[in-house]
Amino acid sequence: MGSAERPQAEEGFRVQIRVSGLLAVLSLVSGTAYAAGEIAVPLGPDLAGKGSGRAVAEAVRQALAAAQLTVASDAAVAKAAKASHIKGKSLRPAQGAKLAAKGKFAAVVVYRKGKGGVFAQVVDPHGQVILERMIHVAKSRVVADDATTLATGAAQALGGSAPAPTPANPAPAETPAPAEQPQPAEATAPASPAPAEATAPAAATPAATATEETSQESSEPAAGFLLRAGLFGGAGERLFLSPGFAYTTSSPYLLGGLSLELFPIHSIGLGVIADFAMGFVKDELSGGTGTFTSNDFRGDVALAYRWRLFSSPFGTMLIPRFGVGLRRFDPPGQSDGTQVGIASDNRFFLEGGLQLTQPIVPHYLRLTAGAAALPLAGMSKAGQGFFGDSSAFGLQWMAELGGDLVGGLEWALQVDQERFMDSYSSGPGGAALKDSGVEVETGYTLQVRFHI
Repeated sequence: MGSAERPQAEEGFRVQIRVSGLLAVLSLVSGTAYAAGEIAVPLGPDLAGKGSGRAVAEAVRQALAAAQLTVASDAAVAKAAKASHIKGKSLRPAQGAKLAAKGKFAAVVVYRKGKGGVFAQVVDPHGQVILERMIHVAKSRVVADDATTLATGAAQALGGSAPAPTPANPAPAETPAPAEQPQPAEATAPASPAPAEATAPAAATPAATATEETSQESSEPAAGFLLRAGLFGGAGERLFLSPGFAYTTSSPYLLGGLSLELFPIHSIGLGVIADFAMGFVKDELSGGTGTFTSNDFRGDVALAYRWRLFSSPFGTMLIPRFGVGLRRFDPPGQSDGTQVGIASDNRFFLEGGLQLTQPIVPHYLRLTAGAAALPLAGMSKAGQGFFGDSSAFGLQWMAELGGDLVGGLEWALQVDQERFMDSYSSGPGGAALKDSGVEVETGYTLQVRFHI
């Protein structure tokens, strides 16, 4: 009976070797798409205490090496960062993708703040976050099992091997047992359940499952240093209506200015945004009785907070803001030797709004829309003395289509409009009157910005 089963056992053993070899070849072929599996692990910021950035990076590097994945050298990472114009340690997924593409890495590990540690994200050259795991840190000491879990997932995602769970499974070391020919069935039996026992704990580890659920459901501040400055230019239109006076632009006027965004704090997404614009307006009095040229100035400064709803190249960005604005309309005293006699129309007001940015094609095309309320937007004393006593409330909206070019350059096409709704309690000269008026300003601009 034993001699009859021996050829079948030997044939089954040879089939197992052939299948294992075929799987190894397929794994090798699938891994070639990731540039030999090189993973860049730059030093991250100290998101979980002093020295935590270096400690987490070292733990991740050691775990990836133990998982038989190739870790890119510091020199290669520094060279790619310099070529990509990436500075600082706080890398977002978009910057990680740029670093991976420039350095021809299979992936780059970036970090974001988490409760009790940091979330480590593995980003591919296309900007896709293919893996995210929580790494707990206590007093700059990293939980090694968390780094091992990250490395195991990275090995599986990138087509590499994942030997990290094997210390808990000594069964493969006993596979030479088939050499005992009298008991071939007993020798091969332990080999088949061993892989199942090795894979089951890795798939059902409570810590890994909890980490996955937390990272998928949580939102995050878009932390990290950001400086964006730009110039814009285009056409503007203006309309002003009051009980005793009205004018409008006879044709769209030239409008130009600059914008600035500064988010200097690495750990949170709090910063300042500002924009200033100047236009030279040719206005026409109501009824076509004359024209005059005036200066139009707009300025806004606000505190803002960048908030990413979820981690993905298609992650939606919300930016609430609160600040102040100034609009100054300054007509000349005379026009073509004729006395104009129009008072300056200045408004200084509060503003609170929300802006939403949605990537359509990561890096290259995105859609931005926003709206704001402009309370306490009444005209200055000089303006009310000329046009009549009034109070005002304003609304603002904007829409923009833009994207990245090269080297930190961006483009954008924007249309925006402001509408100030005036409520008059008296007319010109103090005449008793209850009426309403409106001031509308519309802009159509092309913007070119640079960010680091």
